[in-house]
Amino acid sequence: TPAQAIEKYNRDYLRHFLVRESRGEDFRFEWEALEDVHRFYNTLANTHLFTRTYLNVYNASTKAPSTGLQPEDKWITSRLYETIDTCTQAYNAFTPYKALQCLDEFVVEDLSRTYVKLVRERVQGKTRKALEQTLNHCMLSILRLLAPVAPHYAEAVYQDMRTPKLPESVHLLSLATPDRKRVDKKLNGEMQTVKEIAQACLALREEQKLRLRWPLEELVLEAGKRPVKTLEGVLARLCNVKKITHATAKPSGTGTYASRKLKDLTVYVNTNASQELKDEWEYMELRRRVQELRKQKNLQPAQVVTLRVQCNDPAFLSRFKKQ
Repeated sequence: TPAQAIEKYNRDYLRHFLVRESRGEDFRFEWEALEDVHRFYNTLANTHLFTRTYLNVYNASTKAPSTGLQPEDKWITSRLYETIDTCTQAYNAFTPYKALQCLDEFVVEDLSRTYVKLVRERVQGKTRKALEQTLNHCMLSILRLLAPVAPHYAEAVYQDMRTPKLPESVHLLSLATPDRKRVDKKLNGEMQTVKEIAQACLALREEQKLRLRWPLEELVLEAGKRPVKTLEGVLARLCNVKKITHATAKPSGTGTYASRKLKDLTVYVNTNASQELKDEWEYMELRRRVQELRKQKNLQPAQVVTLRVQCNDPAFLSRFKKQ
């Protein structure tokens, strides 16, 4: 019954489920579908928590940022406005389920699994301000699109990030406004190619038992024309490789290459690892272990601790001490 769904989750989750599943005809209630809604909001909450923990959440603006943007900032902004356009058309056509489907894809696939993953290392860097502005603008736009369906959730998160320049309630803002000039279809298409290459690279790592957190020397892309230009740095970070090489033939130099064929190109990963590279792998494992210990002790990112490491390789400790 609706009362059971509200008791287990809340009214906004139930409303979201009903809007997402309804096509104007009778439909079957399924707890699994409601669990999908729960996962969507959990993903969105984690993205907000990331912003709140590592960045300044109180500089959200209804205006899109335009200065100091990195390639991934430009891409996520382009995808945001593509999503806003699709959602607005769906609402205007009285097909709100299409709006929620589009919003789900943007939040889960683009914002959480791709963009946030890419920008974690930037929270202390020189491009932090552009990151804050981009992520906060995305979150505020999402809340404006969600407000008609999940009024309580949208209001709660909005109040947590509202600045004095913003209206008292998210419901006093208009629906996020489409701006097709901000949609870069070429960049969006290149990012789709980047995702496909990164997926192939991940599959090759799994085959070779090479963890994603272990950096590799080289990724080679064999294609008739260069498949990635603007987002080459993004691809390198997603695949965790030090160098990307574009080639028109199979690599023949030194190295052992694992390969995977895609539609218009072939992806090669150099699986050779020098001792220096293996030391970096060991460091990544050590860092992961330290993060696990911090989590066990409920330490916040700003809390500094003294780290004691027992190691029989002084050169290793000396190399990574500052990191």
